[in-house]
Amino acid sequence: MNIPYRVRRALGASVLVLFIAGLVACGGGGSSTPAATSPPPAATPPPASDPTPEVPPPVVAPTGTTGTVGIFMTDGPTDDYDGVLITVLSILLLGEDGQEEIWSGEETFDLLDLEHYADLFAINDEVPVGTYDKIRLRVKDVTLVRGEDDDPELIPVKLPANGKIDLNPRGTFEVEADGLLLLKIDIDAKRSIHVVETGKGGFRFRPVVFVDVLGIAELDKLIRVHGVVRDLERDDGDFELCELDIVVDPRIDDDDFDEEQCVDVEADEDTGFFSGQDGTEITIDQLSDGDEATVIGFLGFQRDDDEDDDDEGDDGDEGEDEDDKESPFFIHAEVVEVGPLGSFLMLTGTAKDSVDENNDFPMVVDPGQGYEEGYTPTVETSDGTKVFSPENEPLTVADIEVDDRVTADGVFGTGDIYRSSLIILDKSEKEGEKEVIYDGLIADTDDNSRTFQLTTDDVEGGTACIFVPEDADIIIEPAEDDGPYTEGDFADITVGRGATVFGIASEDKGCIEATTIILEAAEPK
Repeated sequence: MNIPYRVRRALGASVLVLFIAGLVACGGGGSSTPAATSPPPAATPPPASDPTPEVPPPVVAPTGTTGTVGIFMTDGPTDDYDGVLITVLSILLLGEDGQEEIWSGEETFDLLDLEHYADLFAINDEVPVGTYDKIRLRVKDVTLVRGEDDDPELIPVKLPANGKIDLNPRGTFEVEADGLLLLKIDIDAKRSIHVVETGKGGFRFRPVVFVDVLGIAELDKLIRVHGVVRDLERDDGDFELCELDIVVDPRIDDDDFDEEQCVDVEADEDTGFFSGQDGTEITIDQLSDGDEATVIGFLGFQRDDDEDDDDEGDDGDEGEDEDDKESPFFIHAEVVEVGPLGSFLMLTGTAKDSVDENNDFPMVVDPGQGYEEGYTPTVETSDGTKVFSPENEPLTVADIEVDDRVTADGVFGTGDIYRSSLIILDKSEKEGEKEVIYDGLIADTDDNSRTFQLTTDDVEGGTACIFVPEDADIIIEPAEDDGPYTEGDFADITVGRGATVFGIASEDKGCIEATTIILEAAEPK
């Protein structure tokens, strides 16, 4: 969702959006490591003194001994807050030989904008080759937003360790010479930025971050990248997207762009092109060099046969800028939204009916998005409108039925017509599954069935049966405020221990199927 006007007005000169990151071992994937427009933020000088311990000096790598690290961000949903705003100052990789800064600056993000997409945040192609074992984030602040009026409640959150957060992956990870390491940072708002009320009535930040290290394989989630179109080849459907900007941060500021960094985009006859002026479907013939555009699609990697013989110098290639750096990957475009950031509005709601003969349908807009309760525009689709499940499986407009949950990109046309370019269609609630969160005490365990009983006030009867699949994430809170979150296993689920269970309840299963379990710190021996 875009940050509503009411939130932006309350924040004044501060910005929107979040960035946070972490890594796991190079061979791993899916493990967990604890840990619309706003004006740009005023520059904030670094603190005069840093209370945190000194870190090793920067790694200095000779020419030809660097690799590329790309950072993507994504998130899961939450209904607890209208915004989760986090400002990050830097991200570093730490190893035995020192530290390497992957990114620094000051970016504020609304975590809730990243629910259905992975956003390309940064590409650093000068990361020294080596073995790394820790990621360090410096977080400036976290603010929760509650309220649907012009004066929302802004809730500050206490940060651990003065905002320095060290993520300790299980094992080490490698940056190889001329290699590519992709980091998908999955920050589930319910789990990763779960806040709990303290004894003094405030809130504290509990940094639980889910991460994937990806090799030469496609990112399994839709990505969104905004930039400027360059080197358009209409016949082939190819172009470069340059001066890259973070799609959830709709500031257009030259200082935010890296003019030397571009990403190749591949479009085909199935790619939908849409105008940000009125939301109508257009063709690639109406796209031009210099246009701003947001590309939504899937990640692919440059193939060896894409390389040409320019390096041999036969032609001299005098027109090529030696400073331009070719991205190691490309985006296969599903949808291209032409226009500045903020041209397309993201709305969530519920389908009031199935699609009609024109493939249009009425949608009841969820509250908290700047519209009166019960507002029901008509969602107008086109041939190029794409529909995906929350797991990014391709669907069709014909799959939309009454009471389906819908998240749509679009532009309002005449009256209450909302022309949509992209729809995320969620049928899980209709299929009898519901995500639940239970807090309580562990009362009994069964190793053979991998189940335990949770005594909790969150269910009728006071006891819930919990099944723990092998791939469930089990995370242990630190014994001290500044300590790291650690990964646990079923043996850590012991009688009398406090637990927060995130899981799936379904009508045909007696036990809740846990996806994440956060355990209280063990009592000191």
